Parts: sequence; structure tokens; C-alpha cells
Amino acid sequence: MAKKKISRTGLDIQALLANENIIQTDVTDEIESAMLTYAIKTIVDRAIPDIRDGLKPVHRRVLYAAWEKGYMPNKKYVKNALIVGDTMGSYHPHGDGSIYDVIVNMSQLWNYRYPLMDFQGNNGSVDNDAPAAMRYTEGRLDAKALELLKDIEDKCVNFRPNYSDTTEEPEVLPALFPNFLCNGASGIATGYTTDIPSHQLGEVVEAIIEVLKNPSATVDDLMKHIKGPDFAGGAYLIKNNKIRDLYETGKASLTFRSKHEIENNEENDNPQIVLTQLPPGVNKPKLVDQLYKLCIIEKKIPRVVDVRDESKDNGIRIVIELHKTAIPDIVINELYEKTQLQKNNTYIMRAIVNQTPKVLSLKEIIEYYIEHRRDVVVRRTRFILGKTRDKLHIQEGLNLVTNNVKKAIDIIQNSNTDKEVKKQLMAAFGLTEIQVNEVLEIKLRHLTKLNKSDILKLIADLKTEIANYENILSGQLEVDKVIISELRALKSKFNDERRTILIDKTNPQHLQNTALISSNEPIAVVLTSKNTIKQMTVSALEEMIKNKNLKERTEVFVQCLQCTMNDSFVLVFENGEYAKVDFSDIVGGLSGLETKSNIKAIVLYDKKSTDKCIVTVTKKGLIKKVPMTGLKARYRRVAPLLEIIDDSIIGVRVITMDENNIITLATKDGLVHRFFEKSFKETSAGGKGINGISLIDDNEVIDFDITNQTIDDDNRVILFTKHDDGTFGIKSMPLNEFKPKGRIAQGIKGIEFSKKSNGVVYGMVIAKDDFFVINNKGNVINIKLISLPLYNRYNKPDQMNDEATSRKFFLE
Repeated sequence: MAKKKISRTGLDIQALLANENIIQTDVTDEIESAMLTYAIKTIVDRAIPDIRDGLKPVHRRVLYAAWEKGYMPNKKYVKNALIVGDTMGSYHPHGDGSIYDVIVNMSQLWNYRYPLMDFQGNNGSVDNDAPAAMRYTEGRLDAKALELLKDIEDKCVNFRPNYSDTTEEPEVLPALFPNFLCNGASGIATGYTTDIPSHQLGEVVEAIIEVLKNPSATVDDLMKHIKGPDFAGGAYLIKNNKIRDLYETGKASLTFRSKHEIENNEENDNPQIVLTQLPPGVNKPKLVDQLYKLCIIEKKIPRVVDVRDESKDNGIRIVIELHKTAIPDIVINELYEKTQLQKNNTYIMRAIVNQTPKVLSLKEIIEYYIEHRRDVVVRRTRFILGKTRDKLHIQEGLNLVTNNVKKAIDIIQNSNTDKEVKKQLMAAFGLTEIQVNEVLEIKLRHLTKLNKSDILKLIADLKTEIANYENILSGQLEVDKVIISELRALKSKFNDERRTILIDKTNPQHLQNTALISSNEPIAVVLTSKNTIKQMTVSALEEMIKNKNLKERTEVFVQCLQCTMNDSFVLVFENGEYAKVDFSDIVGGLSGLETKSNIKAIVLYDKKSTDKCIVTVTKKGLIKKVPMTGLKARYRRVAPLLEIIDDSIIGVRVITMDENNIITLATKDGLVHRFFEKSFKETSAGGKGINGISLIDDNEVIDFDITNQTIDDDNRVILFTKHDDGTFGIKSMPLNEFKPKGRIAQGIKGIEFSKKSNGVVYGMVIAKDDFFVINNKGNVINIKLISLPLYNRYNKPDQMNDEATSRKFFLE
């Protein structure tokens, strides 16, 4: 008898094999089957986004985990390690590194067109520097991510068990925010790739609304709204038929060019090409190396003197300095041909549709989004309708009880068991078991105080709500109205300017960023509270004023002037310095200006004018008048305008010299001092100012303006105050109550503060017509003179709801 084969563990292998159901199969078939299963898994669950919310599973799980744990935009930041742990522990068991990479990626302003994570700490850079470790950085959801998750608690999407069967995760997010088109995506799976370009939110919203209103819309109809892809990094996109091919077929190769300006080197006056934005997908350090090798080492591009990277933070500034005899347009065109300054990117808009990868046209993408949103709105409405009906049912029961509360109390008192009291209440009042349970849950003292009129009003309101919900569910047209309304609100909340500009390849390429603004429109240049300068069309600015909101994100608009692209400007800084710049410098972000001071004002530079002056006033009452022709500093070079120590400029005005000009100063203590502009002479830039007022103790000048004596009788002086109790005030007086005096005087008291409402003056306006001010939230507050009582100098100010942060928006 053969000896039994015993394994190391003591098991009888032959006996086990004899009882096993063994299926013989070809190894090739087994490998193919296993590979197919793996391929499908990587395609659906890892690499290709879902058409409905534009997210891969790991992105969706990160956002849902953060939402579930309450890491909201209005809450404090938490360690990213915590977000990673929450995601990995409940939903995504694939390693912390991949999860953290997703959090970092969704927060990078240069990578995501509309970031979904709000990050605090080092999250890498455009140079592909690694982010700090997750234990050092913090994060939370961005407000736009909430629009992806909005209403998820209302049972509007399907949930499935998580990997450990301990909780559930959403199969897809409700996705009011059209993430698939707005943020795009890229991925490589087994046998499939996807590369979806990002787009501008406002354009996408209008295209979706177009399809909702006109289901037979063509790709040409949609391209009236969506001009082309729009990337976080900007750059130029060559306008051609390839864009239409992408939107019609889902596949195309698009051509991008870097964005650049032509400048003169301040030291040697050499022309130089300054790259400020690169085509999407271009690695900046590699590009700089390529440019240096090509131009300096190999000298394949003649007349290039130097290549250097002057980028700061996450902004881009690559300088290609040229020889004096070089023609920049010729050099840049050669660079387009030989470097990645011009780059073709191939896009394929593939997504998971019903668990299957599919290449989609623009219209198909929008149609799938609409189908998803219709499903979300219907399911959400049904859920809320059910809850509202339940509330109505309960209130109707309470209404029946209020008809005879005493009877209900007697039944409760005289019943021996819960079952008996429920039965008797149901019989006495015609209540259902749900209504009875609700009545019995109410404390006795509350039951006796039930107000029938309040209940009836609530019942009427609930019936109105139910009617509205039933109306939404009555047909697709009503559902579409809800979708359109929500999309318009989304656009109003998050819309921004297009960054990637479409250009004609035949046009000159040294556009100096002027392609941002149509040549036939006037330009508004705006100074913001964050010390930045923005440009927009005047029509866009007028629309913002009409909508009473002069703010972009956290930047409040504080001063504006109108200009053309050919104008030059003078920037006046709070520390007494100034700089002359061109429009292209402003559009380029004023990179290279060496000053740590904030910009106090931006004015038009009129170098030919012999009678125009810039007048500045400081807190300590120093005043200086500098003629335009006296601004001798070179362009983009910071130079002294007014020599000050422990002081700062509080205001800037541009005047045409006139013997009737009167300067009006207002101080913190409420003094108003007026004197003629002709009482002091203009001086060159760089010297000291002269005293414009005699200040006592800690009093200081807070505002000033310049008017003409010929219209003094029509003007009012309006003082703005803030008080110790946190309130604000406003007081209007005739300007002619304050007679002009000699230059060095203390001024006339324009306001008296009471002991109960002690405060200070923080601003002044001289006006003869209605005007507006801007508060610290960017809200436009229209002030009508007729609504302001005309007081004498001894009256107290009236109360004002807001602080007027900007009181002189249009400087010229």
C-alpha cells in the first residue's frame, strides 16, 4: 500500500484533492478572463471619470468623506492626514499616497480650472515641486465642491455599500456644478485613455441652457456660447476648425501658444520677450532649460542675449533678452517652431456612460448632464414632497386637537394605558396613529398653548409648498425650469473671466495681453483692496455697478479710471513713491516693481500736459503738488514722489491748475480746513511736502478733495463717522459754511461727538449730485443728496448702516 502524502501542516493532500471539484481549463483562457476583469476594473473604478459628475471614484470619495465629516468652507481647516484617513478608512482602501495626491491636485490653482479643495500650506508649484507632507498641511472643501454635493442628503442619487459593508457611499454626486466640462479630466486605463479639456463656467452654463430650451441645437449653436477650452494657466488657443471637430466628434488636436509681452530692459534698453503664460501641459523648468540650451549654448536662435526665469510664487515670468538689433516678432516665431511655446495637445472626451467607456460629442456630454440633473431634481422633489406631506399630516392632526384641547386632556387623564389613550383619541378626533403619536409627544403645557391660527397658517404654507413640488413633478418642462434657475444662480455665484484667449494665427503675436479686451470697447482699470489692478470692459463694470456689487472673490474694487490700451499710468504708493507704467505692465501684474508699499492711487499719465499736476496729502497734513512733466523716472522704475517719515499718503488727486481751485482737508477730529491751491507752488518729484494744516495732539488728516470756487454754493461736504459702539454715521453740510483760509490753520469744526456716541471722522465726500460709496463687502451703496438732511456745523451725524470703504471710486 502506497504511503499517504502528508503536508507539513499534517493535512492529507491526496484526500483533499479527491474531494475537490477541479475544473480543467486552458491557461490562456484563464489569463484572458482575469485580464479582462482587471481591465474593466481599472477603466470603470479608477481611470475614467463618470459622465454625470465628471469624477473618478477616488475624487468622489474624498469629496464625500470631507462632506460627511463636516469639513465645510465656513469651518476651520483640518489636517489633510485626517481627510485622507477618513477617506481610506471608510471608502477607498488603496493607500494614503494616492488619496493625498488627489486632495493636492484638486486644490492647485494652476492645475484645476475650478479647485474643489481649499488648501492651506505648501501644495506644490507650477515647477512640479512636491507638496508638504499631509501631516503638515490642512484642507477643507471649496465652495464649488458643495455644488457637486448639494442635496445629496435628499435621496437624489443611489448609494451602494462601501468596501467593508459597514456604511454606504454615493454611486455618483448630484453635480449641480457641471464638473465634467468645467474641470475636465485625464486618465490612462487598460486600452483606453481620456483627456478632457476644462472650460469656462459661464459659457458651459449658457450652452446647457441652450440645449434645455432647444433640444435640436447643433454644435454651431453650442459654440456661440462655448468658444473653446479654457485652462487654469491661460495662454492662447489658435482659433480653427479643430475646435469644432473636438466638439462634434469628441476627438481633436488643438494648438496653443504661450502668452507673452514685449518689454525693454531697464538697464540696457534691450528688447526682451517676457513669457507670462504657457500652453497647458508644458513643464516650466524643462522649457527654461530647452530655451537656454537652444538660444545660449547652441545659439540656434540668433540675437538672444540671455534666458532667465524670474517667476515668483506661482506666477510665470520667463525673460528672453534680445540684442538691440533683434526684431522680437521674428524671434518669437522661430521659438514657436522649435520649442514648446507652441504646442499641440490631443484631446479625447471619453467618459463612463452606464458602466461603459464612450467617446462623446459636446452635445452628448450636455445631454447626459441634463438627464442626470433631471433625475436628481425629480428624486429630490419627491423626497422633499414626502417629508412635507408628513409635516402637513401631523399639523392637520394638531388642528383637530386644538378644536377641543380640554377633551383631549380629559381622555389622556382618564385612560389607564397608552393603547387605550391612543384608541380613544383616534376615535374622538378622527386621528391616525401617526397623528396620535405626535399629539402624545407634546408636553402638557405646550398642548394647552397650541395656537390654532398658527397651525392653520402653517397648514396653508405647507399646502402651498406641496402644490409647488407637485407642479415641478407635473412634467419635464417644469423640471427644466428648476434646472435653468439653479444653473443661473450657480453662474452668478462662481462665474469668472475666460483665461485662455482665442486668437487668429495670422494675427501679430506680440499682443501684450490686449486680446483680453475687444479693441472697440473702452477699458476700465480698477484698483482693488488686495493691492492688485484689474482690467475689464466699461460695459462689464457698468453691469457690476448696476448689480450693486464691485467685488471679485475677496477683492473689493476701491478706485477706477477709464483708459485705452495705448495709455500710460502713474502709480502712487502710500510710502510716497511712484512709478510710471504702460497698459501692458498693468495687465502683466506689475511684476518687477521693487516696492513693499501698497498702491494708493492709479492716474493717467499725460506727459505732454503743462498745466496738470498730481496733488498728494499725508496723514500728518503734508501736501505736495508735482507737475506731470516733473515725473522724470524711467518706466517700471520706482522713484520718490514725496519724502515722508513715519507718515503715509491718504489721498491723490489730479488737477488742472486754476486760481479758483480750493483744497478741502478733513481730519479725524472733525475739522474741515480749506485753502486755495494757488497758495503754494508746484515742486519737482522727490522733495518734501509743505504743511497744509496745523494739527493738534493726535489729530490727523483722513481725506481731502479739490473743487472750484465758482461752484461752491452748489456743493455739499459730507462727513463719514464711526463710533466707539461700532456704529457708523453720515452728516451733510453746505460747503460754503467752511470759508477758505490761509494754508496753515487748524480748520473749522464740522462735527461734534456726544459723550454717549464718541467717535472719529474717517472719510469725506464733496458732491453736488447723487453719488455712491462701496462698503468692505463690495456692495454699492447709492446715496441721494435729497435724502440727506442738510445740517449746520453743530448737528450730530445721522446713523449709517455700513462703513464706506471707498468714497471716490472714479478718480478722474
